[in-house]
Amino acid sequence: MLLSMPGDFDRNREYIKEKTNGQLIYSQCIYCDKCKKPTEHFFLKSLNKEICSKCYMREQEKELEKKVSKETFQNNNQRVASINKGYLRKNSIVANDSYFEKNFDSFKTNNKSRLNNVKEPLRQLTRQILNGENMNVFLYSSESGTGKTHLGFSMLNAINENCFEWKDNNRQLKCLAVSFLTLADKISQSITEGENKQAYYLELIKNADVLLLDDIGAEKTSEFRTSLLFDILENRAETKTTIFTTNLYDKELLNKYGKRVFSRMSVNKKVIDFSGLDDYRMNKI
Repeated sequence: MLLSMPGDFDRNREYIKEKTNGQLIYSQCIYCDKCKKPTEHFFLKSLNKEICSKCYMREQEKELEKKVSKETFQNNNQRVASINKGYLRKNSIVANDSYFEKNFDSFKTNNKSRLNNVKEPLRQLTRQILNGENMNVFLYSSESGTGKTHLGFSMLNAINENCFEWKDNNRQLKCLAVSFLTLADKISQSITEGENKQAYYLELIKNADVLLLDDIGAEKTSEFRTSLLFDILENRAETKTTIFTTNLYDKELLNKYGKRVFSRMSVNKKVIDFSGLDDYRMNKI
C-alpha cells in the first residue's frame, strides 16, 4: 500500500538525487515486511532495485562492522608478528650479537663440495620448520670451528626473518638463541645473589617456538646443569623445535647427561654431520 509522505515529496526526491549524483533516487514511503512498518524507499541505481532505507542502513552497518573487525584482526596479527620477530634479539642469551647477522651465503670454507652436503640439508630443515614441523636438530662435529654455530644461527635468522619464498603460511615463529653455559652461569649467579631467576629464564625458553642451544656438552658436568637441561627439554619435547650445536656424538651425550635427558633429545631427531669441513677460523691464519 502506498502511503503519503509528509512535506514536499518532489523537493525531497530531487534534493537526494542531486546530493548522491543520481545514484540514490527517493521513491516512496511504503510498508516494509522486514521492518514491520512503513519506511522510506529509494531506488538504488548501482543495484538497479528499490530498497528500504532502514534495511539498507542495517546492512551497511553490518558490512562496516565486518570491515572494522577484519582490520582489527589484521592489526593485532601484525602487532603479534612484530613482537615475535623482536623476541630473538631482545631475549637471547649469547655473548656475540654479530651472530644475528649470519646467513647461509656468508659462511665460507675451502671444502666447497663438503659444504654443499651440509648447507642443503640445513636449508631443507629450515623450510620444514617454517612450515610447522617440530624436531630436534643436531649440528655435530667433534672439532671446533667447523661452522656449527654460524650455520645454526643462519637457520634461526632465516626462520625469524620469515623468508616468504621458503614457507607456505604466514605465522611468525618466535625464535631464541641460548648459550647453555652462559645460561647456567647466569642462573647460578642469580641464586648466589639471592634472586633465583631460573623460573624466569625457563619461561623465556619455553615460550620460544624455535630454540638454538649453542655448544651443548662444552660445559663442566654437574647435577645442576643436567637438571637445568632436562627442564628445558621437558618443556619442549615433541611440541617445539630445538637446534643443538655440539662436539659430542650420541654415546658421549648419553654418558654426559644420562638417559632422561638423552631420550628427550632423541625425539624427532635430525643429525647434520659437519665432520670434514675446514676450520674456517684457521683459514685466516
